[in-house]
Amino acid sequence: MTHNDIHDLVAQWRLPNDGPLLERIERMVEPTLLAGHFGSSPTQLVSGLQYHLGGSVDTRQLAELAGLGPSDHVLDVCCYLGGPAVQLVDSYGCRVTGIDRFEAAILAARRIAALAGISDRLAYFVADAIDIPFPNGAFDVIWNQGSLAHDPAWLREFDRLLRPGGRLALVFEIRPDSALPSPDDRRWTLQETVAQVLAMGYRIEHVEDLTEREIALGWEELIRRIDERRDIYLSVLGETWVESANAEFAEEIVAMRRGAWSNGRLVALKEGSKES
Repeated sequence: MTHNDIHDLVAQWRLPNDGPLLERIERMVEPTLLAGHFGSSPTQLVSGLQYHLGGSVDTRQLAELAGLGPSDHVLDVCCYLGGPAVQLVDSYGCRVTGIDRFEAAILAARRIAALAGISDRLAYFVADAIDIPFPNGAFDVIWNQGSLAHDPAWLREFDRLLRPGGRLALVFEIRPDSALPSPDDRRWTLQETVAQVLAMGYRIEHVEDLTEREIALGWEELIRRIDERRDIYLSVLGETWVESANAEFAEEIVAMRRGAWSNGRLVALKEGSKES
């Protein structure tokens, strides 16, 4: 779809009046998502507004581990439609700037913020994660859920943008220790990620392997969601799609349990004071 097509599409959105904010936004955007206008993978279509394992629960857990509050200015890297950003503003009073490479996602995120009446605390920009157009030390928290590239340039850019005393709050894919590295696999282990963050002069506040949580709160939850909303998925996407999506999520559980991949979570403090 063209820029004008997406602009016209999201201009038609109307936010329902009843229920919690995130639930109202989910109901508003679901038909557009199921039509495949913002991606077509089963994980995207079933995850909805928060395209990462664990959804709003993952966002809440990471926010609490990072100690987010009203004084924080958060940079959400790879923000997609802004689901986590809206949650951080709504639940913790943060100010959030979101970036994503995909203009369609940014157009949608801006429309959501406007309809929700929180554009004064939310701003979105099209940008690449290794060339983010903000000055040094502009943010209190650098935030990323599920899309961290295994590229030191990302961490260097995060470090540039984070003020002394600020925090990294990351959920990211890892190569489990049991998975041997290969020339074609540049993924870091959890320990390798920690070592890189420590080498930048950070203090690790929290780190953990999320394998079992991602199975229960991620893939099993997506399977449960398909089952709970089966009639909707059948009517819009068809039985073949439903069975294929269920099979794909079940395969990811098997892959995690055999050590093919997993996710890790890390919160780290940039040493130094805000005034320095």
